[in-house]
Amino acid sequence: MTYHNRKIFLPEYEPQKFCYAVRRPDHYPEGIVSIDCKLNDGSISEPISTLVNHQKCNKQPMKFTLSAAATVSFFGDRYIHAWMGHQFSGDSGASFSLSARARQFSSFILLVGNIIAADLFDPKFGIIVQNKDDLLILIEQIPTPQAFRDAIESLSPEQQDFAKAFRSMQLESTMFGVCIIQIKPQLEKLLNIPNDSLTKEIQLTQDLLELFIEYQIPSDLISFDEDDHPHASTPEKINIVKEHVATMRKMIEKSKQRELEEAKMETRYAAPLISEEKMHFDSADYSISSVKPKKMKDKKKRKNDDEERAVKKGAVLDVPSAPVEAKKSAEVQKPAEPAEPAEAPQQDEKQVSNEFEAVSDAEVEGIDVTKLPTILDQKFEKYDEDSALHSTIIKPESTWNKKFLKALLAKPSETTLSPDDLKKEKNKTFDLLDALTRSGGLEIDEASLHVVLASIDQTLMDTIIKDNINPIEKIERSTLIVASTIQQVPPAQLLTPDHL
Repeated sequence: MTYHNRKIFLPEYEPQKFCYAVRRPDHYPEGIVSIDCKLNDGSISEPISTLVNHQKCNKQPMKFTLSAAATVSFFGDRYIHAWMGHQFSGDSGASFSLSARARQFSSFILLVGNIIAADLFDPKFGIIVQNKDDLLILIEQIPTPQAFRDAIESLSPEQQDFAKAFRSMQLESTMFGVCIIQIKPQLEKLLNIPNDSLTKEIQLTQDLLELFIEYQIPSDLISFDEDDHPHASTPEKINIVKEHVATMRKMIEKSKQRELEEAKMETRYAAPLISEEKMHFDSADYSISSVKPKKMKDKKKRKNDDEERAVKKGAVLDVPSAPVEAKKSAEVQKPAEPAEPAEAPQQDEKQVSNEFEAVSDAEVEGIDVTKLPTILDQKFEKYDEDSALHSTIIKPESTWNKKFLKALLAKPSETTLSPDDLKKEKNKTFDLLDALTRSGGLEIDEASLHVVLASIDQTLMDTIIKDNINPIEKIERSTLIVASTIQQVPPAQLLTPDHL
């Protein structure tokens, strides 16, 4: 169908590959996001082709909720995709997956969910993409409009209303959405430093992400204050932020050292016969005797034997330091594990009004995407005489495959993220978003939203053999129905002059 679509559609309306680079203008891409199709014959996966309506929306923001008290608004490019799948003998013969890959020393946020209102996105999953992540999409089918009408025709009016409401809920589930948020531009906006300041500051960016994700440090403690340095240049602003970051890291290290000392003191009280050097070398998983020369080991052994005989006679040792003695006392009572580092004190939350009113029939920059499934359903029933098309629910599977690098020079590793792992990743992502937006008080400018509507046509075998109809004509009609709905133009404006 790729060849046929190039012949009938004008270049600006021709289906495009679902593969997009995550980048700022005039910058190297941070990564790539695509929806890939892999045929069951073992061939290499390729991006699917979709009909696309691209809009640059800078007036009316989209929103999503981080919590009951925080709602985030974001601007940026919006893409409305319409994907049409084809079946042969009831089987599409392919599997589909959402793939997100980040470059080295690059990162971005990926949110996957549904569009539930004209300006409201509901993220079901969230992850900070720093390496290659693959997401498999499970595709389910719902009845065709004609089949649905025939099925409820014999029901009572009350039952028909319930069935229509349930189908409306199913159609809303077809609004599959992928939101991509760039981290560096938002960090620059959050820290009050000029645009493009963090492009070459790799270490500073990594330190900032660690402070926000691992320790939930309030951004006010490390951001640049214009009032204190009104005439600072861009390098001076970056150096000031670096000083704030270094101060926070020193404070965290001091907190860790203090907690380790407290843990050692608790260990001394719990097991007084354990020596200082024994506790030190136990933490490194090797003993003193393993690094001493042979003569020193023999001398130490004789001393330990004398001290052990003294203990048996009731003598009191002032400073026990022998490994044998320490090992014996450690068998009686093992030292306590060091406590987890305490979280840094969080900033007092400001009372920011995040009241949000979602109007379902409001238009978002010209097209209300929540109305598209219903409009398509009506057009399928009106123009698709054979009921060959039906909407398809798209949703991600509950397990993801993730490829990553443990170190810069390490070989790629692969793991499977379980539902519990995905929940942890979503919490980490929302913690970072909470910091980047000051709990919803700061809007996101560099983001993109992809809305995908999927439809499946009748099996090709049924079209050729049972119906005795040319399948190309039926597919062309179905494609025009979907394209005119997505592009909001009459079908005649989509076609080349040869096919009018």
